Amino acid sequence: MWVEPQKQALVVIPSSNFDEGTDVAVQAQKAYFTKIQVTKISGEEYDRAMGNFRTAAFDRNDGKPAGYRVDLSTASGTGLELYFFDYFTYGWGISCPDGTCDLSSRFVIFNMNHEPQKLEAPI
Repeated sequence: MWVEPQKQALVVIPSSNFDEGTDVAVQAQKAYFTKIQVTKISGEEYDRAMGNFRTAAFDRNDGKPAGYRVDLSTASGTGLELYFFDYFTYGWGISCPDGTCDLSSRFVIFNMNHEPQKLEAPI
């Protein structure tokens, strides 16, 4: 389940922004992803993405999660960049359109059948 934590709303990653006044059925024919590319990140990119993502609300003593960038391309020619941080029993994601992360777009990913566990800090 992907949930926006402030409003506790389900997260949807749209493949199109539907225009008012245009036939939805016609627009829906172009509402799909043409490319989904996942890249594990490290180094400067990881530090930049995590720095944009974290706030004082996060425990800085937590272990370092694995980081991934997901590049999405749509049939209408638009793109979207997401970053994911994998804590193994749960995760976080954030939308970064045009290389700028929007803190209000952060969302948590968890398995409703398993309790999230804190990721231990490295030695």
